[in-house]
Amino acid sequence: RLSLHARTDATFETLQSMDVRAAALPAPPPPPPAASPRLATLLQQAIARGALQVQDLADRSTVTIAGDGFFEPGSAEVASAVRPLLAEIAAALAQLPGPVTVTGHTDNQPIRSLRFPSNFDLSRERAESVRQLLLATLPGQRLRAEGVADSRPVADNATPAGRARNRRVEITLAVQGN
Repeated sequence: RLSLHARTDATFETLQSMDVRAAALPAPPPPPPAASPRLATLLQQAIARGALQVQDLADRSTVTIAGDGFFEPGSAEVASAVRPLLAEIAAALAQLPGPVTVTGHTDNQPIRSLRFPSNFDLSRERAESVRQLLLATLPGQRLRAEGVADSRPVADNATPAGRARNRRVEITLAVQGN
């Protein structure tokens, strides 16, 4: 044991006598860019009021607005009471880059009128009406409207409450870079 200590002591003395200069440490990487605001942040007051819902995903943010009260039954004209909410959404969208798709949804109750021969026609016209109002703030090349009728339900159409949830407009912002 003593012989081991004698050998290690000499090694430690040699190491201590060495001129070791502090190695220059590489500069730390720059901090990641601040996360850009997302729609949920920009629309938090409207969310708190219960006026809409926002789902922020990695590749998109989707604003969902219930269709009841948004349009009269069988109509594609946006109710005047909802127009300030659309202006609020447009102002938030104007702060973020990326294409925007307005999607109209209906329940499964068929509509057959001269103006709207099907739910697809009604949902498309409703989406287009919302797109037209967003054009007051956003450039047209960013906006697209589509109608999907009852093809993407979020609730069971067997109940009045479920049908009400399915009547909606979604405004989806594609996140740039994805």
